[in-house]
Amino acid sequence: MKMNSLVAAIRRLFHIGTGDIQTQSPAFNFAGLPVASGVAPSNLLYVVQNGQAFQMPMSLAFSIFGIGAPNALALSLATAYQATDPTKAALVTVNITSTASITLAVGTTNTADVLIGATNAVAGGTGSAIGKYRNSQTGALVVGANLNTDSTVQYTFFLPAGWFFAVRQTAGAVTIVNAFDQSIG
Repeated sequence: MKMNSLVAAIRRLFHIGTGDIQTQSPAFNFAGLPVASGVAPSNLLYVVQNGQAFQMPMSLAFSIFGIGAPNALALSLATAYQATDPTKAALVTVNITSTASITLAVGTTNTADVLIGATNAVAGGTGSAIGKYRNSQTGALVVGANLNTDSTVQYTFFLPAGWFFAVRQTAGAVTIVNAFDQSIG
């Protein structure tokens, strides 16, 4: 991803305007890192875009990009949820599990989608599928043999402020083990 696109995406996600970050034409040292006179580089956050270095004190960076404490979420399948603080973007983590089995007679396939979108219609399957869970055991076995596969997958994603997310079971049987969110900004 080009730096310009990355900076624009960060600004959109965190609702950062251009006035929130100071620009300057920096001097560059041999490693290509910006140098600010009188300030230790480790105390500043830099992003370079179009030949300009965006510089801000780390204290401002933490207030803009600050990550909140984890909030445990009790989720149900096919239900739309927003972040604990819907006025802020969030980092959301959802853990999904299932057991797929195959016996002499039949095998199983368990699937689910993790969806995000601007409306609560994600519960019905609209929106963007940012995760596709699958645990499958199919085929044929000999008499007396059974095979089980347990699978747990963690999905971590950014949820824009005011948006919704949902976990939809699309086949078989899946379980949401646990979930949490952390506000950003």
